[in-house]
Amino acid sequence: MKQIFFILCMLISTLGFSQAQTEVKMSERVTKEIAVLQKADLNLSDIQLSRITMVLNSLDANYDKTMKTFEGNKSVQKLRLDEIQAQKLNNIKGVLTPAQLEKFNALQLEKKF
Repeated sequence: MKQIFFILCMLISTLGFSQAQTEVKMSERVTKEIAVLQKADLNLSDIQLSRITMVLNSLDANYDKTMKTFEGNKSVQKLRLDEIQAQKLNNIKGVLTPAQLEKFNALQLEKKF
């Protein structure tokens, strides 16, 4: 019985530690982009904000990787960065409601990403 209790305690503590380590840290670039969306007063829900943050974090990692990988080849680097930019805007727009998308376009927020 003590062994089962001990194993359960170890399992619970392991899960707690692993969950604490998976917290996502945002880069300065992603933090600024999220701030732009929040200042635009689009009334984003928590779920929308979470999805956008995940997308921006993922694409930010791709951005850094592209900058390093194609450092000597500026033309390929620019093409790849343009693709990342298009993905970013498509993913952000895909999360927005029609009313939010209309406001996003009216404020010309694309230029700020």
